[in-house]
Amino acid sequence: MALIITILYLFNPLQIPDQWQVLFENDQIKIEKMQSDCLDAVNGINQSKILLKFTNKTTAKLKISYEKKLIYTLDSGNDKDTKTDRTYDVILEAGQSKQGTCENRDKNLFVFEKYLDRSASELKKYELINIKTQTVE
Repeated sequence: MALIITILYLFNPLQIPDQWQVLFENDQIKIEKMQSDCLDAVNGINQSKILLKFTNKTTAKLKISYEKKLIYTLDSGNDKDTKTDRTYDVILEAGQSKQGTCENRDKNLFVFEKYLDRSASELKKYELINIKTQTVE
């Protein structure tokens, strides 16, 4: 059985689910991503999300700001390119990490990918842009 799983993993072009992958890193911060299927049976909402994890690598309190550039494939098959004018902010204490979870609805910590139980637009490509850090007190 373990051999079959290993072979499937070696020939599967998809990333291993449930593992963080570095999306952006510099000397101050690290931003990681993880795809997750979020199933909310109580509310009947089943979504696929890209969860984000932000880590402050410094000894100072930081404010991380960024924007999302998103491309969704519509039901018609056409792509819709969107860039939010909204700036997303994450404030981290020295050495602290914050990460998105299926239970946390903080839009600073995830990118919506698609609904799992209905036909609707799907995320084709995304990018975090204008990433900036600022020391705060």
